[in-house]
Amino acid sequence: ITEVDTNTSTTLKGNAEVKVDETLSIAVNSVTGITINSVSKITTEADEGFAEIVENGDFVAFDAFDFDIDLTVGDTVTLSFYVEKEGLSVDNFVIYHKENGKWSVAEDVSNIKYEDGYLFFDVSHFSGYGYVASEIPEPAEVAAVIGILAIIFAVYRRRK
Repeated sequence: ITEVDTNTSTTLKGNAEVKVDETLSIAVNSVTGITINSVSKITTEADEGFAEIVENGDFVAFDAFDFDIDLTVGDTVTLSFYVEKEGLSVDNFVIYHKENGKWSVAEDVSNIKYEDGYLFFDVSHFSGYGYVASEIPEPAEVAAVIGILAIIFAVYRRRK
């Protein structure tokens, strides 16, 4: 894995992987080459749209980046986010895409997987990508809540 300076343009050909920072790597498979012009981390202070997504949920992890990358149709690009949370699966994640300044759930990603603390997904074009991760309650927690509700309902029915 090569570290890349996100302030200067870098062209990658063939199979290559670059480390952008501690939480993001980009893997490419390109015959013609892709050019990474810039990559910048998105903060909730600087991007109101992403801040709105994060503030409206109870997330255990989130991250996002803006990309200025030139790629050719047919090139494969995989983003790899280091999440550093145990007990998560791919079902815990929602991936977002920023297009024309607006965030929405990404429909242009494929091959989503979560392994060894890394969230991987393939992208077809670039602007901004991010993710949020929520904890899915354990079955025992759900059963406990249902049990409590059943007891409350039984007490209510008895009083009537």
